[in-house]
Amino acid sequence: KSQMNENLKKIANHFGHASQLNKISEESKELTEAADDYHQALVVEDDPIELAYAREHLIEEMADTLIMIKQVAYLECAEDELAEAVEQKTQRTLKRIKEGFYGNDTNA
Repeated sequence: KSQMNENLKKIANHFGHASQLNKISEESKELTEAADDYHQALVVEDDPIELAYAREHLIEEMADTLIMIKQVAYLECAEDELAEAVEQKTQRTLKRIKEGFYGNDTNA
């Protein structure tokens, strides 16, 4: 296992289950806001500085959320279940794309 995973386990064990469940909720809300801000900067605004800032913020919030997802999966003893669910959902989306489920929607 990687050192990062071991460090995340130490952090998860230190703060505990309830705290990290609360934190994953907080971080996912911040990620949603950052994604909305980046989308706004990408599609609507014409300011390269704002776009760069919004992109950097999005990446930071993705990292925070991914860290919490990994910790909660560990605390739930659900790392394998999470990997399986990701694979199933990936395959389902690929199947839907192939079947034309999304039509011409390029945001599938």
